[in-house]
Amino acid sequence: MFNQIKYLTDIKKIVGNYPKYKNKRNAFIRLRRALDNIEPRYVRGFSIACSKNVQIREIINLGFFKRDIFIDLLPERKVPIDFILSSFYGFYSSNIDIFNVIEKNMEELEKLVILEKFDDAIKLLDFIDLKYGGSIWSLDARMAITGKYKTSEDVKKINIKGKHRLAHISSLLQQKHLSRGALAFQQQILNHTVSELKSKNFSSFSEFLLLILLPYNLNNRVKIDDVIIFSQKLYPIDKLFIIKKAISSYISSSRKSDLNDSVYHDFIHSMSKVSKDQSWINIKKLINSEPTVRINEDIKSIINVYSKGDYLTTVNLCDAFINRYPTELSVIDIYSKALFYLSNSAVDKVNKKERKTLVETLIHSQFMLYVSTNNYEKVKENIDLLSFKFSNLNFTHSICAMFYAAYPFINEIELRRYCRLLSCGYTFITPKYNAKLMLSDRELSSFEHDNTDAIELSDSRKIRLYIESEIKSDSPDSIKIDNLLSKLESMHDVTIAELNQIKSIAYIKLCQFDLLIKEINKVCNKNINDMMLFPAHYIAEVINSQSENISNKLNAAIFSYLYYINFDKSYKETTADYLEDYLLVNNVKVPSELIANLPNIYEHEMFFDKVCNQQILGSILELNSSKLTMLERLKIISLLHEKFDYTSELLESEEKEIFNFLLVNNIKEHHESNKIMIDSEGLKGAKYLEYKSFYENLSEVTLFNTNLLTKYFPDEENDEEEINDSSTIDQEINNSILIEDEDINSEVSILYFYGNFYSKVINDFIMDHDYGLIRYLSSEIRHGVMPNQMRSVFESLSLVTEKGISGKYSPNEYWAKTYLDKLPTLDVEYIQNQLDWFCGGVDELINKANSWTKPVTVWSEVALGNKDDKSSFYFIIDDDKTYEFYLAIKETIDYKSHEATSDDDINRMFNACENFIWIQLDQCFENIKERFNLNLKDGFNKLCTDFIERLAVLPISSNPQNLIDNIKTAQYEIIEKVANIEGWFKRPQGIMDEKYRVIDVVNASIDCVKGIYDPQVLTMHLSIDEIVNNNELSNKQSLYLTRALVTSYINCFKHGANRAKTDVFLKVIEDDYCYSIIIKNEINEETKKRIVDNGIIKEVENYDSEHYTEKLITEGGTGLYKVYRNIKDGFGVAEFSIAQENLSFVQSIGFTPD
Repeated sequence: MFNQIKYLTDIKKIVGNYPKYKNKRNAFIRLRRALDNIEPRYVRGFSIACSKNVQIREIINLGFFKRDIFIDLLPERKVPIDFILSSFYGFYSSNIDIFNVIEKNMEELEKLVILEKFDDAIKLLDFIDLKYGGSIWSLDARMAITGKYKTSEDVKKINIKGKHRLAHISSLLQQKHLSRGALAFQQQILNHTVSELKSKNFSSFSEFLLLILLPYNLNNRVKIDDVIIFSQKLYPIDKLFIIKKAISSYISSSRKSDLNDSVYHDFIHSMSKVSKDQSWINIKKLINSEPTVRINEDIKSIINVYSKGDYLTTVNLCDAFINRYPTELSVIDIYSKALFYLSNSAVDKVNKKERKTLVETLIHSQFMLYVSTNNYEKVKENIDLLSFKFSNLNFTHSICAMFYAAYPFINEIELRRYCRLLSCGYTFITPKYNAKLMLSDRELSSFEHDNTDAIELSDSRKIRLYIESEIKSDSPDSIKIDNLLSKLESMHDVTIAELNQIKSIAYIKLCQFDLLIKEINKVCNKNINDMMLFPAHYIAEVINSQSENISNKLNAAIFSYLYYINFDKSYKETTADYLEDYLLVNNVKVPSELIANLPNIYEHEMFFDKVCNQQILGSILELNSSKLTMLERLKIISLLHEKFDYTSELLESEEKEIFNFLLVNNIKEHHESNKIMIDSEGLKGAKYLEYKSFYENLSEVTLFNTNLLTKYFPDEENDEEEINDSSTIDQEINNSILIEDEDINSEVSILYFYGNFYSKVINDFIMDHDYGLIRYLSSEIRHGVMPNQMRSVFESLSLVTEKGISGKYSPNEYWAKTYLDKLPTLDVEYIQNQLDWFCGGVDELINKANSWTKPVTVWSEVALGNKDDKSSFYFIIDDDKTYEFYLAIKETIDYKSHEATSDDDINRMFNACENFIWIQLDQCFENIKERFNLNLKDGFNKLCTDFIERLAVLPISSNPQNLIDNIKTAQYEIIEKVANIEGWFKRPQGIMDEKYRVIDVVNASIDCVKGIYDPQVLTMHLSIDEIVNNNELSNKQSLYLTRALVTSYINCFKHGANRAKTDVFLKVIEDDYCYSIIIKNEINEETKKRIVDNGIIKEVENYDSEHYTEKLITEGGTGLYKVYRNIKDGFGVAEFSIAQENLSFVQSIGFTPD
């Protein structure tokens, strides 16, 4: 009595002038202070007293108020869990009749959904909202039902706008019901939202969101205290829904409940006493480890008839039961299994029957699981989607439990958890599922429903009981078990999943792991999906931790491969280890050696066919390159066919693919390895006489005393006093500049001639439009190749757009559409502005990188200025460099010869010049790689980081998580892309003596351009007319053709109607050794007009190899000429033309191989 008086006093202090001023925040502060001063043992009594006070009920949201915003706008407060639960219990018990009606309505809604009476379901939700006020439970259910029978546009209309928590929840619910699946929704939307909330100490809100937005299998670690704390903000319907869901999910997360807190126990016990909802009694039984079977006489009859083996009667009884109890899904697995055991005609009937209702669909899905494991993924996809969209309705627990029970080994933990969730509900639970609630791992449990009052059992069930009894005995008889298994295998009414489950547990009990592994391999050799019929995870653990129990390394390697393919990609290394162990046992290094020693491959078919694939072979130490791996795989396939006549369409296809890959890859690698190039052979042929003249002049001038050179360039060790008359030397140098024929014998002329010659070499090898490095830096690096490689990273993630005619970037429509209905207009505009800023930053970095590859020549280090702002390919022609050049060349000059110069002399000097240039370029390569690492990578990294920080100013409700995720992806991928580009800057591979088919070169060119635009996906259509004369091209021809084709593709994507998304059509034609390659793409009206106005077609017709050469070293409007020159330089007889056919642009390349 004293306590009651004290409670009333405290309540009066809390309420104060609340009704007058409606200051809810202050009232709640007083409530929290009062709770701080109450001993824990009195909190429950105080809470119940509070639930009876009208004003306190309003403060803690206990009232059926009809509100537009049905969530408290005040932040949740840290109050005792006991207060939240006990006050709700007090309110619930005081309004038990209302809650009984609400719970009945909730059950009725589930019934209407199962029967697919969606219009009636929506009407019922309207009634509940009108009578008791809106709720998050109702909002979610409405979206789920609307999405099931209407369009996504109708789902979008169900939305609550604003900047409060309810609007955020509504937006997330909408995105949930518009998404294609739970995993995509979690990864693309929810994860970042939750992470952001937790970083700002909103953990209770984040846990609440996880509970209502994800299905149980993706959120099985419920932080129940956080959810209950957040429930303060909710109104009665949502409080009931969330508290019950949180408790059910929590106690289902482990085999034995960790819910030991007396507060929760007492609440569950209290609710079980007053509520008409049987769920609370069932939850109480589960936490007390006393779950019970819940069936009626109808289900008992079904189980008895089924256990006897009368499957036709079973089907009829199930039909009647489902008509009588449409929401009870517990007999569907019995129904579908009985159908499976019937004759083929019954099976055909099931397959042909039109599935109009959800129950009929579920029966068919479960039936298909018994037919073949090949149906598992499709059924799982449908079940997962259903349980995701209707995750807040209880009927999905029954569906998931029977789905996982079909193949109990595939996910034993999930099976047990869904059975516990099912036990927490109000529906029936059969002996089969009840028995799984307390099972230990891998316990024989496929026929628990036989443990009923059934007097008669079918023969197969008797055998199963005998096997179970023998397995559980202290000393199981392996021979007896094997005999029983053989008998069971001959029975028609046992599913393949049940049979292999019993076999597996028997072998495990007998520690016969080698036998079990052999059985798994035998079954999976026929169908690799059958791996899910066995305890694969357990065997994988045994193989890793108890390898001493595995004696057969061959079978272990095969099993490891199957596990790697089906479940765990990281198991590849274990597979490779067992493969190597088996090779070691047989004293060979690679599998092909083993084949040569085998008399037959009866036990090795899967080993050589499947296990010894390229991925696994690549992990063998002996095969340390991809090429060696592919060659070894070719040997295996060849030996299997030649020695044992063993082959298949897949092996033949693989063999062809490897051959083609090696061939195409050679061409592609050759192209990639020759981006940096100097056409030295072409240069020598074109300027042979000039180099002969220089040779003869240098030979003559160097016959005289060369001491003066060492005077100009003293050794570092010599004293500076050796050069004591600088004015005299300067005068001599000045005189040398004005050298005349009669002064040719002057010693100082050597410096003059070598300086002149070095300048000539730089101009020829580096700056010449036709043959020099400058041409290839333009066409193979700067002209769309390097810029597209980098920009494609950002374009593929919709982060950058193109500049329009106005010079401004076009609006980013992708993100505008993404956030149009989800974020406020001002926030969308802000994001658009930041995207424009980011575009500019990306292009600035790309342009800077491009500028580093433009060669320049200067006469001194001083003239170069600030190197950081200049090209990495700079060439200084000063006295120091001239002297270096002199030392490199002088040994190739025959100073004493006055006879006619030979070709060998010229070649020797020319080669020395080329080598000197490559030595200079090696330094250039190091310079640009250093810039890429220090400047470019850091520049992109900082740009992306700054972009994310600019977006961080947006409020949490407007957080563009998808955009941020794309930026982070780009931040990682651009660093990888730049690292790949660094590999281009090296000496060329050179021309190899190999031949390639035209079609292989075309395929290689397609791979090359896809690599340039990666990760964007290009759409290219290749058609090939019948090729009668399959000519082969030299390596040089292949290289030039590849360059021509890649440049033509870049033309298509640069000027196409949809940029990189433009479809490109290629056609290869051969006619009497002459080849034509037609490349066609769609253009827009603007491009069409530009072609006509600028006379581009006529200009291409006038192309020749002497004019227009400046197009070889520049970018912008030069792509067509670069195609022309590449094809002309590669082939003696070649042509290039273009045409415009309405809105199609056509490039035609023609050539005749030598």
